[in-house]
Amino acid sequence: MVKDLKEEQQFHDNVYASNGIKDGKISQKLREPFYKLLSESIGKYEALVIDASRNYGSILELGGGKDALIKRLPYDADSQQFYIIDISAKAVELMNSECTYVNAFCGDATKSVFPDKHFDLIFGKWILHHLDMIAAINEIKRILKPNGIAIFIEPMSNPIINVYRKLTPKLRTSDEHPLNKKDLNLFSQNFCSIEYFGFHLLWFLAPLLIGGKAISKITSFERNLLSRFKFLIPYCWEVIICVKN
Repeated sequence: MVKDLKEEQQFHDNVYASNGIKDGKISQKLREPFYKLLSESIGKYEALVIDASRNYGSILELGGGKDALIKRLPYDADSQQFYIIDISAKAVELMNSECTYVNAFCGDATKSVFPDKHFDLIFGKWILHHLDMIAAINEIKRILKPNGIAIFIEPMSNPIINVYRKLTPKLRTSDEHPLNKKDLNLFSQNFCSIEYFGFHLLWFLAPLLIGGKAISKITSFERNLLSRFKFLIPYCWEVIICVKN
C-alpha cells in the first residue's frame, strides 16, 4: 500500500506545532486508564534499545519526533554517530535545536539517503504502521549492517481496538495500518533471526490494572500466557519486534 506522505507530514507537523492532538468523541478521562497500560510495553522497548545502544557505533532512529529516544541514549562522541529521520520538518527543526550531536534528516524512511550497510542499530516507536511495510522492511534491511539489529514497538490489529481507532479519526492519519500476522511474517522472511514480545492482550481489564491490587497478578498471568502460547501475540495491543540482519 502506497502511503500518503503529504498527509503524514502535515499531520505530524501540526502535532509538533500545537503540542498534541485531540478528538472529542471519546474523552481523555475515559482513554487514560487504557493508555497508562502502555508504560509497560514502552518501558521494555526503551530498555532493549538503551541496552543495545551501548554496543554499537552507528545508530538510527526512525521517526521519534521531539520526544525521540535517541536523545536519551548514552553517547560517546569518539565512537558513536547518532541519526534520526522523520517525515515532519517541524520535528527535525526541534531536534536540530535541542540536540546538536544527532544528525537529523527530514524525509521518507522507506527511501532514505543513507548508504547500504551503514547502521549497527535501527529502532523506532509507532513508526512502521505509518509506512508501506514491504518498502520499510526492504529499506531497513538495505541500510542495516550484517549482524546489525533493529528494534520496533508497534500496535497490532486487534479487532476491538480497531473500532476505537475508527471512533477517534483525529488522533491518527487515514492510512495508518496496525500490524497483523502477515506483517510479522514479513520480518521472518527477511531477517536471519527474529523475536517478538506481545503486550496488553488483556487490555480490556485496564480499569482494574491501574492503581488496583490486581495489577501484579493479572500482568504476571498475561506474561506467562503469552510466553506459552505465542499464537496469541497477534491479538495483543502492542508488540515489540527485535530482528538481526
